[in-house]
Amino acid sequence: MTSLYGVARGRAPEFFDGNARLFTDLRFHLGTETFGFYQPVKMKDDPLWIDVTELMKGGQGGQESLMDRLAGHPDIGADAFKYVTRTSRILGILDIELHVEEVTGADKTLDVVVDIFNRVNSGGTKLSQGDLALAKICADWPEARDQMKAKLTEWARS
Repeated sequence: MTSLYGVARGRAPEFFDGNARLFTDLRFHLGTETFGFYQPVKMKDDPLWIDVTELMKGGQGGQESLMDRLAGHPDIGADAFKYVTRTSRILGILDIELHVEEVTGADKTLDVVVDIFNRVNSGGTKLSQGDLALAKICADWPEARDQMKAKLTEWARS
């Protein structure tokens, strides 16, 4: 979910602590229907490599603009419109409705919440109590991670 959120908006979520380029450099090849992170030598001269974030942020208007640009390309021309379905499927990702289950209540201790998360997310990354606590803090206070890092840096210098 974090990846979809970031790619659709073109920026990492506030709580993300990693390489923000992961949310801005995703490309999709309309011919081969493959995804890849931007590689200038491989992608810059191939108009079929499209910027996924640019498409998602532009919506239908962005899709129409892309199709017009491809139709005007000498190597693609009238074949451009065969890619409408492929770009529509990417845009359709934004319309998927997801069920959100909130775990609330006084009986939901940090141990219980971490256990529930790890059971539901059994195929993904296991969270520790500290991970979940930090996620909760950052959700309520978006600047928390930056301020904590600044303090850690200050203390390390001391």
